[in-house]
Amino acid sequence: MFQITLENSKGNRLELTGKENQYQVYEVDGLYPPTASISTSENIGDGSIVTNSRVSKRNIVIYLKINGDVENNRLNLYQYAQTGKYIKLYISTESKNVWIEGRVESIETTMFNMTTICQISVLCPEPYFKDLEETINSISTIKGNFYFPFYTVEPIPFSVYEKIQILNLLNLGNIKCGMTIEISAKGKILNPVIYNRETQEFIGFGCTQRPFEMQPSDRIIVTTYTNNKKVKLIRNAVETNIFNNLRPNSTFLQLDSGDNTFTYSADDGDEFIDIKFRHYSNYEGI
Repeated sequence: MFQITLENSKGNRLELTGKENQYQVYEVDGLYPPTASISTSENIGDGSIVTNSRVSKRNIVIYLKINGDVENNRLNLYQYAQTGKYIKLYISTESKNVWIEGRVESIETTMFNMTTICQISVLCPEPYFKDLEETINSISTIKGNFYFPFYTVEPIPFSVYEKIQILNLLNLGNIKCGMTIEISAKGKILNPVIYNRETQEFIGFGCTQRPFEMQPSDRIIVTTYTNNKKVKLIRNAVETNIFNNLRPNSTFLQLDSGDNTFTYSADDGDEFIDIKFRHYSNYEGI
């Protein structure tokens, strides 16, 4: 089973598969892992040294036949694949449901042949496919304590709000990925820090020399995606860039493939911290 759907900048979607009376996709190129650009310098002796390695953008090319009312179906396709404009591709296979964003490089059709063929080329600056569903984990949890019967003398809690200080995050993808971290304050918090226990990396706000205090109902939003790294404080519905409040040597934390363990601390008020992690598992190819 293979399905592909286009989504334009307005959020309108067009399914290209399962509609053979209109569109018949017969080939999609560029679903394999992207190529890498590797820079090297020559050794004095044999061989060379790798100085830099980066993954190139992805180029996806969709080949399809336009059937039925060819002219109307071709013009309808132009509503979703517009040259130079944003496009989002949803792709489903037997084992994966993913999406990827890009820009339409070109859309070419053979208008005067017996069979009308269309070729859509999409350039994806961020080359990795992302899971359809976002994974959300919280460093605070509700522990259920639902008991019977109700006629005992002591009150029986339905649930208990239990703070956990260590959280395991699972990245199902095969490569490292960024995430969104949301720190919420239930009370005053002084100099909050989040740690990756495996890598010993951290991201924190404030220090002894320059303290930073979160007020009740404050939220800090951290995004650590490639080409989209930022930190902002939301206080009384007003957003403020707090990049200058980062603790020295902070790192925009990433999720390695597989298990990742995070914990947190604060100089004061750590019992008021509530942290939420959101990420999409990434894949090199499908």
